[in-house]
Amino acid sequence: MDSRRQLKVGSVIQQAFTDILLREGKAIYGKAFVTVTKVKVTTDLGLARFYLSVYNTEDAEAVVENFNLHKHELKKKLIESKQIHLFDVNIFYDILF
Repeated sequence: MDSRRQLKVGSVIQQAFTDILLREGKAIYGKAFVTVTKVKVTTDLGLARFYLSVYNTEDAEAVVENFNLHKHELKKKLIESKQIHLFDVNIFYDILF
């Protein structure tokens, strides 16, 4: 079970990441509709796992691959926006139609 601190940090990261995707996400995922369903943070706050839902695309795996290619750029923007320092970022996804 996640602590209150993990849940709060996860919520802050989720909101910041959603804002980044609203501003600059089209360059990464094109016409697909992507939502951040949840963010799970480890107890040491060093790793964040992003769970995405990908809609309106034929090739959701390509969308996730583009996220993985831009992972460092997204992490940098996340750090700049909320001054949150993460050691690693993993992106998981659900394909929903």
